[in-house]
Amino acid sequence: MMPPSNHSIEPVAVATGFFEPAPGPVPDGTALVGAARAAALRGLIALQRDLDRPVRSGMLRSFAQWLGWPEWLYRGTGLAGHQGALPVTITLSDDVLLLANIVDAGHLPALAGRLAEMSWPVVSSADMLLMLGAPDLASTFGIMADAASAGIPHVCYCYRTGPHGRAAFEVDHPVEMGPVSDATALVALIVAAKLAQIYAGPRMVEACLHLRSSHTATVGVIERSFGCSVVTEAAQDRFEFPASWAQIPNAQHDPVEWRAMLAAHRDRMQRAQETDVVGRIRQIVCDHLARDRRVPRLKEVAGREGVSNRTMVRMLASAKTSFHAIVDEERKRLTADLIRRESLSLAEVASAIGFTDMSTFGRSFRAWFGTPPGRYRRSLIAPADTSRAA
Repeated sequence: MMPPSNHSIEPVAVATGFFEPAPGPVPDGTALVGAARAAALRGLIALQRDLDRPVRSGMLRSFAQWLGWPEWLYRGTGLAGHQGALPVTITLSDDVLLLANIVDAGHLPALAGRLAEMSWPVVSSADMLLMLGAPDLASTFGIMADAASAGIPHVCYCYRTGPHGRAAFEVDHPVEMGPVSDATALVALIVAAKLAQIYAGPRMVEACLHLRSSHTATVGVIERSFGCSVVTEAAQDRFEFPASWAQIPNAQHDPVEWRAMLAAHRDRMQRAQETDVVGRIRQIVCDHLARDRRVPRLKEVAGREGVSNRTMVRMLASAKTSFHAIVDEERKRLTADLIRRESLSLAEVASAIGFTDMSTFGRSFRAWFGTPPGRYRRSLIAPADTSRAA
């Protein structure tokens, strides 16, 4: 069975693979049917059940901006005809095909080089903040592996300690996509090296970045940017370093901030593993809270799904959850973010998550966090005030 046609996956490309990569950067993207797209299409056949899975666009958002959001970038994807910035959330299929377009257009070396030369990791996300605030490098790489692997069945990231006093952040490819897999690993390992550099500084000369592909155009800039060695045509994609680095403490670690961010991260990881129907309902609840500042009724959600209320209840029960649980989880998640914003009053926080009565909000807050909202907010602010006073 072929993947859905809305992703513009051409049967001929999958069947033959008789395509050659574009000979260099193609500013207008007139011929973006190359080796990367052919490999991506073959790989997507193995991922048919996950093609429409929502994933965060992450680094692709920055790449799209650096390229100036060209029309050719979106060609042959579910975003064909889209103009401007890449959405925060896209489908798994589009995530793969967008990267394939970049590779076939010949722009990956320049983008990877720019990423390597930047002072800080470019992805601005809750997970990146969590990585930067982790207590040590081992925790940083553990979070990176969890976050990067969530909901992405064709790539597996892991941090492990190996023999001879070495450790590594590794990238494996359960579904091989040729140039797209190589590009995915290159970008991930550059980010891993940037994070390690924060801890290791000049000791980066003791590290080594291993790439399965040659990536000859980026080897030099990686070596200059990080001071580590690069091995190409390796057996595995990995960033290897002394195991002793794992326990280097993070001078910027704040235990209170870390615990709050870690709890939110675990919630995100749980949602990434949920069934499609739970994910859709969760998104409907989020949309209503953001747009209308109210929780949708079960009848509204069931109508959106084209089923009866009773069927909706059964569907959620089979996924080991309920409509009430989803609403409660989303309210808690949003509250954990809003309560940290000192510019918002507690009444405004309550209103934003659909509560019209402060006493009801207070009871729910205590059930979620074990303390009244005012006391919880003061516990977050107090450590920062103490730090400033010092």
